[in-house]
Formats: sequence, C-alpha cells, structure tokens
Amino acid sequence: MVRVFLIEPVVGVYAFSMFMLYPLIQQYVYRRLTGAPYPAQLNHTHCSDSSNNVSSIHQVVQKEATLFLLYSELCFLFPSLLSSLFLVSYSDHKGRKVALLPPLVGELFFAMSYATVSHLSLSLSYLLVASFMTGVLGGPPALMGASFAYIADLCEGKEEGAKGGGDGRRAGDGGGRRYQCEEDGNGEDWYQKRGGGMGGDEGTVGGMRERDLEVRGGRLARDLEVRGGRLARDLEVRGGHLARDLEVRGGRLARDLEVRGGRLARDLESDGKRDEEAAGWGKGGGRTVRMAGLDMLLGVLSGLASLCTGFYIQAAGFTLPFITAGVLHLMNLLYTAGVLQETVVTPSSTSLSSSAPTPFEGRSGYMLQRDALIGRLQGVYLLFAASSQRRNTVLVLMLAAFSLYKVSLLGGMSIFILYELNAPLCWSEVLVGYGSALTTLIYLASFAGVLLLSRWLRDGYTILLGLLSVASGLLMAVFAKDTLLMFLVRLPLLLSIMPTPVLRSMMSKIVLSSEQGALFACVAFVEMLSVGVGFTVSSSVYAATVSWFSGFSFLLASALTLIPAILIGVVMCLRLDKEEEARRLTAEEDGSSGQSLQLEHTGTAAS
Repeated sequence: MVRVFLIEPVVGVYAFSMFMLYPLIQQYVYRRLTGAPYPAQLNHTHCSDSSNNVSSIHQVVQKEATLFLLYSELCFLFPSLLSSLFLVSYSDHKGRKVALLPPLVGELFFAMSYATVSHLSLSLSYLLVASFMTGVLGGPPALMGASFAYIADLCEGKEEGAKGGGDGRRAGDGGGRRYQCEEDGNGEDWYQKRGGGMGGDEGTVGGMRERDLEVRGGRLARDLEVRGGRLARDLEVRGGHLARDLEVRGGRLARDLEVRGGRLARDLESDGKRDEEAAGWGKGGGRTVRMAGLDMLLGVLSGLASLCTGFYIQAAGFTLPFITAGVLHLMNLLYTAGVLQETVVTPSSTSLSSSAPTPFEGRSGYMLQRDALIGRLQGVYLLFAASSQRRNTVLVLMLAAFSLYKVSLLGGMSIFILYELNAPLCWSEVLVGYGSALTTLIYLASFAGVLLLSRWLRDGYTILLGLLSVASGLLMAVFAKDTLLMFLVRLPLLLSIMPTPVLRSMMSKIVLSSEQGALFACVAFVEMLSVGVGFTVSSSVYAATVSWFSGFSFLLASALTLIPAILIGVVMCLRLDKEEEARRLTAEEDGSSGQSLQLEHTGTAAS
C-alpha cells in the first residue's frame, strides 16, 4: 500500500474553499444590509446614483458591515486562540491529525451555516454562532500550524533510525532499574526472618524463667510483628516512589538521547546535502523552500477561488457558492482522515499497559489521561522556561517581528474589498474577483523570491525586502482613487509574503525536533492574535475615518512596518539569522538539557 505524506493537497483545497467563503461573506453581508437584490447587474452599482442622500446611506452601510464583520471576527478569535494552541501542541504526542481534522469539521459547519442563512434569509446573528463554533474547533491557525509542523517532521525524517535505537536502549535501562527497586522492596523478608529468630531466642530463655519471660516474650513478639509490618509498608511505599521517579527520569533521559542521536545524524549528513535541501521538494527537502511553497500554494488557490467567486455570484447568487465550499471541505476531511499518513508515531495502548510499572496499576485511566494532558499543555511553557536565555531572546524577537508584520499586512489588506465596494471605486462582484485573483501574483512572486534570494542573501535581508514591499504597496493604496491604480497596488506588494516562511523557518531551526509542535502552536497563537488585532484596529479605524479619509487605515498599516524592520535589524546585528548560529543555539540546548539530566541522576544516586 502506498504511503501518502503530501500535506499540500490538504492546504490547497482548504485555501480554495476558505477564500471562496471570505469574499462571499463580505459581499453577502454588504448586500443584506443594503437590501439590494443580488446578483447585482454587471454594469450597475450604487455609485450610479450620485445624490447626497444615497451616498450618506451607503456610508452608514459601510460602517454597519465593517462592525458586523468585526463582531464575527471577535467571536471566532477568542476561542480559536486557546483551541489552536492546545491542538497543535498536543499533536506532538498524539499525531498531527489531532490538529488537522477538527478545523476541517469546523469549516464545514461554517459553510453550511452560511448556506442555510442565505437560503432561508435568516437573521445574521446566527452567523456569529457559526463563527464561535468554528473558533472552538481550531480554525485556520490550528490547521496551518499543524501543516507547518508536518513539514518540519518530514524534514527531520532521517532521525527516525536513531530514535528507534535510543528507545530500545532506554527501555532496557528502565527495566533494570525497576528490577532493582523490586529487590529492594523484598527487604521485608529479611526483617521478618530476623524477628522470627529473635522470637526463637526468647522462647529458649523463657524455658529458664517460664512464666515471667513467657509474657515478656509474647509482648516482644507482638511488638516486633507490628514494627516489622510498619517497616514493610514503609519500604513498599518508598519503593513505589522510587520506581515512579526512576521511570520519569528514564523517560527524560531517553528523550534527550533521542534528540542528541538525531542531531548528530543530521549534522553528519548536512555538509554533503545542503544544496539538495535548498531546492528539495521530497521528504527531507529544504525547510524554508517547502514552507514557502506551502504559502505559495495557499495564495495561488485563494486567488483562483476569489476569481471564481465573482462569476459564481453573478450566475447563481450566494447559496450555491456556500454549498460548494462545504462540499470541498468534506472532500478534504475524507482525504485527511483516510489517506494522509501520520508523521508522529504514537505508542500503542498494549505496549503502554505492558510497560507500566506496578505502582501505577491501582491508578484509574482518568487520572493517567489527566496527567498526560497537563504534561502536553506544558510543552509551550517549557519551550521558553527550559531553554537558555540566548535562545529565548532570539525567539521573542522573531515572534514580535512576525506578529507586527502580520498586523500591518493583514490588517491593511483585510479592508481591500470594502474599500473597493465604496466610492469612488464602486466595484462590482466581478471586479472584486479580478482584484482578488491578482493577489495570486503576490504569492507566486514571493515564492520565487524566497527560492532565489535564499541562495545568495541572509534570511534577515530577505525579510527586510518583504517588509519594504508591504510598506510601499499599502502606501500606494492610500492614493488609489481609480480602477487602474487599485489594480496596480498589487505590483509593489509582490514580495510582501516573503517574511512569513522565512521567519517560520528561522524559528524552526533553533528548536529541538521534539519541540516543533509546541513552536508552531505558539506561532499559530501569535499569528491568530495578530490577525485579530490587525483586523479589529483597521476595521475600527476605517469605520471612523471612511467619511473623511478612507485610505487612513492603509497609511497607518504602512507606518507600522517600521517596528518589525527594527527588530529584524537587531537580530541581524547580533548575527542570529545565520545558519551556523542556529546550529550553535540548538547544540547549546542539547548540552544544557543533558547537564540538567546528569545533575538529576547524580542527586538520585546520592539520596
């Protein structure tokens, strides 16, 4: 049977159906609030009536549509922040499908909810409930975080051989330690034999002073019996604690040796395969290029979906496009559940039950699951708490730059459609589709830029070039007052997506292979928070300034790109964006974790 490890079809179909929905949602809400019939005529817009009364009405509709979309985004944002953080972190131990399947179910429910509201003309408040339920199931941040962690797993695929050897050796060591603890627990027999011997001696002495010493011998025998029982129970409890402690420490040592073995195997092969990894697309391909390819696929299919949406609305209204998006999500769900293979191997339940030590046999399954769940949730915390200060500094700088970059880019581009529907542009659905389709060129050009520039430029320069593209494109949108100029806004934005895959790849290189899920859970959390903040701020600013300066939101977003540029400049000045420095940080983490484990075992031996 063929084993399929292609995550690209999942992301591609998800992007097509998701971005088929988003232009639909904005235009559907706008049409519902205006009360205009849809599909609208191709050569007719509300700008054809130039009276002041109609113009003021549509300004009110712009504000209402913006506020409703803001409420919908907030209903989705808050539950998705927590659920995506949990799902992607938990996928480190239970498999990536744990974080891939729930978002697909949520998006299917979301699409069918819009189809039902559109077909039956129900209240728009039902759509807020659909947004909340989609956020509870993870949404795009959970699926994209799991997808990038899946790519990181494939790039680390050659560590599996070292991983298997390390597990076997650690299992043998753990068994020996448990057997030693069991022998220590049998010390109860020695004390009972000793008590029995002393009881025999007292019986011999009792023959000389029969009556008096018989009573004393009985009391002494009972006292020794009670003390022997207490000592036996105490040894049993201490043996159980020691067994549990050795099991935990043995597990940590096994994970540490597993990571060290994988890192050593990768370092031995990295010199001869660096060029192949830079352009590779198979299992073990270059991390930066493959993540950039995933972003490119996301953008290309999203632009194609937006182009199709404009013609679809003109031909069939809103209900059928919503149903089509739901069918695509269903097909994607079936592929992910039945065809896509796992990259994280989880131990079977039989092996877990056979390897469990005796002190845990009395504990309930619920208690074990609760402890395991708490341990998984600590992964994101330990990503920072258990690492060196130097690595924490690098991660915080990169996460802050990533967050502010997302706020400026997505915050500015999220109001493109509302800006295009308003005067003086007054675009129809087809023109909106053309504009969204041109966004495809941004993702294609950004992917080509990463593919070419990563060969000659440091990652920091690539990010700065992308930030310059964002600033110039949004600044041009401020002055776009006719159709041609609004189409040309996409030209300076061609390289604006490059910072996304480069920053993800830089962060992925400085963490251990066992921390990839926790890292991308943190990245997905920060990204979703940034998108929510950017959308909230830009929508609020746009609603407040649409009557006197509709391009003010673009100007604010363009100025905001200066902050992540400064942060990336700090990373470059510290030379933290170089490949050699990333490997050094990872080696420091391996050394620090090994030293901590060695100190723990020394403390155990001393006690």
